[in-house]
Amino acid sequence: MKLRTDEFLFFSLNLPAARDYYINVLGCSLLGEEDWGFCLLSLPDGARIGLMHPRNWSGWREGESLPEPVLCLRTDDLDTALAQLRERGASCSEPDGQPGQARGCRLTDPDGRTIYLFEDPAEPC
Repeated sequence: MKLRTDEFLFFSLNLPAARDYYINVLGCSLLGEEDWGFCLLSLPDGARIGLMHPRNWSGWREGESLPEPVLCLRTDDLDTALAQLRERGASCSEPDGQPGQARGCRLTDPDGRTIYLFEDPAEPC
């Protein structure tokens, strides 16, 4: 099973302010921005940070506190990785999306933190 760190995902109710902070204060570069409430930034060392409005994270409700940060891992074969992780005792959701397209699932570590594992055939590991 091949995994690599893709990004650390942080949630923000004010994406423009968060984006500007990471660019102007921390020296990040903007890699991309989506009108549905997401932007991807790169730190000078190449590590990536995703900023997302929490309305795009299933389970979040208006008025609730922001979701905890999420470690996002990428794999080339989500189905194989899921099978191996489940064999090792991991708690995993069913994948979202369709095979052959970008899709992912959530894992929960023993302390309740979310790890998002995904594949994107357009951007293999």
